[in-house]
Amino acid sequence: LIEIASECKNLEIKYFLERIRDNMWKDELIDDIKNNKNKSVKEFIEGDVRNIDIDFLTIKLLIEIASECKNLEIKYFLEKIYNKKNELINAIKNNDIELVNYFFLEQSAKISDLSTIYDAIETASEYGNLEIVKLYEESYRMNLPHYNSRIINALHKACKNNHLNVVIYLIKNMKDTGDIDITQKLSNFFGNFEII
Repeated sequence: LIEIASECKNLEIKYFLERIRDNMWKDELIDDIKNNKNKSVKEFIEGDVRNIDIDFLTIKLLIEIASECKNLEIKYFLEKIYNKKNELINAIKNNDIELVNYFFLEQSAKISDLSTIYDAIETASEYGNLEIVKLYEESYRMNLPHYNSRIINALHKACKNNHLNVVIYLIKNMKDTGDIDITQKLSNFFGNFEII
């Protein structure tokens, strides 16, 4: 269905279907947390067996589930991941290039944490930090699965906050130029006519 939506240039449906596909692993992970299959949970999250994309809200949800199930080992394991991601996001929000570069160099050795890369691009887009967007986007563009669907999120945030330089950069560097239509829709929706 995703391929059909892409061929028909129905990018909204394509994006929706990609998000459903990308979230199917969550039920399995939640069951493992509830059943104290800690080794399985850690391998799933740390391992590069799958290219998973765990965002902040998902990590918080999993922390709550682990807490409710009194699975303290997984709760603390997930909190450690959450806090590390939060440090990077705060560095991006504060435009702390030195700290972002530190996280970037640390991340370069371990590309399996896709959500951190996507979160960095999206947050930098939201705050208009073009230098940080370029740092992550140029380094990882060719290696990221579902690249365009996640860059739509970055475009959404850049349009919403009227960061024209970020929008132009992301559009010029998208893999499939058919996605540009979504940018115009986002700009219209948020009333940022300068971007159109």
